[in-house]
Amino acid sequence: MFERLRITPSLPRSGDQWVAGIASLLPMSLVLGNVAFEVVIGLTGLLWLVQSVFIRHESLLRIRRHLIFWPLVIWMTGIMLSRVANPFSTIEFFHDLVFLRFVLFVLAIVDISVRLPIDRYLLGGAVAGIIWAAFNTLCAHVLGFDSIGAPVRFYTDKLLTAERIAVFCAYMFPFFVVRLTSCRDKERAEKIFLCVLTVLCLGLLVLMKIRTAWLAAAIGILGGAVIALCGRVRWLMAGSIAMAVIAGGSLVYYTGYQRGLDTVYDRYWIWQRSLTLWLEHPLLGVGVSGFAKAFHHLVADTDLKPYIAPNGQAYKFDNATNAHNLVLTLLSCTGLWGLGSFFWLVIAATRQWLKDDFSRRISLGVIPFVLVGIGLTGYSIYDSFYASIVMYFLAWMASRTAGNHGQEGVLS
Repeated sequence: MFERLRITPSLPRSGDQWVAGIASLLPMSLVLGNVAFEVVIGLTGLLWLVQSVFIRHESLLRIRRHLIFWPLVIWMTGIMLSRVANPFSTIEFFHDLVFLRFVLFVLAIVDISVRLPIDRYLLGGAVAGIIWAAFNTLCAHVLGFDSIGAPVRFYTDKLLTAERIAVFCAYMFPFFVVRLTSCRDKERAEKIFLCVLTVLCLGLLVLMKIRTAWLAAAIGILGGAVIALCGRVRWLMAGSIAMAVIAGGSLVYYTGYQRGLDTVYDRYWIWQRSLTLWLEHPLLGVGVSGFAKAFHHLVADTDLKPYIAPNGQAYKFDNATNAHNLVLTLLSCTGLWGLGSFFWLVIAATRQWLKDDFSRRISLGVIPFVLVGIGLTGYSIYDSFYASIVMYFLAWMASRTAGNHGQEGVLS
C-alpha cells in the first residue's frame, strides 16, 4: 500500500516533503484537539506559501490554472464580502479572514501533488489517524483517560473528541469498504490490513454513538456501490455490503442508543429560523461569525411561535450556533454567493478526480456522498474542525495521482 518514495534530494523537493508530511498529520491531530489541528492546517499553508514565493515562483502561476483555484478564491471572497456587508467587530472580521488558512491548505496539497505522490502521504495520514483514534479510544475505555489525559466522557458524550473521530470515520469507513471491494490485484496481506481498518472504523462509529455520522457513512457506502456499479467493479459485493451496513446500523441504532426525535424537532425549528435569516440577506447572508448573534436577535426580537411536534410537545431552540444543514448554513451565512461557490468547489474537485486515474482512486468517490449525508442534519462547513476534515478530502480528490507523478499536472 505504501511504496518507498524515490525522490531526488533537493531544497525545493525537501520543502514539498515537509509540507506534505505536516498535512498528513491532520487526521491524528483531530484526536489531540483544536490547537493541534489548527497548527497543522496553518503550518501547511504557511510553509507552502513561503516556499512558493521564495523558491518556486512558478507554483503560484501554475496553480491558477487548476480546476479548483477559482472556486476557492470566489468562495473566500464571498466569505469576506458577507462579513463586511454586515455589522462586525474586529474579532469577527479576523475570525472570518483567517478562513484563508483552509484555502492555502488545499492549494498546498494540490500544488505539491504535481511533484510528489501525495496519495501516499494522505492515505498514510488517514490510516495513522484511524489507528491513533482507536488506540486513544481503547485507553479511554480501559483506563478512564486517553494517552493525553482526556477523560472517557470525551469519547462517550458526543463531546469534541467523539464528534471529531465519528465524522472522520464517517468518511473513512465507506472509503475503506470501496477500496476493499475493488482490490482485485492486491496481495493478501494488504486485503487483511484493509479489513482491519474497516473494522476499526466501524467500531469507532458504534462507540461514538453519533447518529449523523452513521447516516453519512451509510449514504457514503450507497454512493460507493453506485460508483462501483458504474465502473463495473464488483458491484454486487458492494451493493450487498451497503445493504448489510444499513441493516446493521439500523439495528444498532434502535436497540442500542436511540434517543428519540427531540433533536429532529429542534433542528426543524432551527431550519425555519435559518431560512428566515437567508431571506433577509439573500445574496451574502449574515456572515460566518455573525450567524449566532443574528439567530439570537431574530428569536429575541420577534414573537415566534414554537414548533409543535405530533406528540403535542413544543420546541423552540433559541441559541443555535449553526443551521445544522449544509445548504441552509451556506445560505444563511454567505448567501447565494457562498452556496454557489462552495458547490462549484465540490464539483471542481470531483471533475479533477474523474479526469485522473479512476481505477486507483475509486474510493475517493464516496466523499461527496458523505458530505451530503452529514449536511442533511449535521455540522457547519464553517466550523473549524469540520472544515479541516472536508478540506483534507476535497484537496485529496483534487490532487494528482502517483501514477501521473512527474508530469506537468492535470489542468483545466
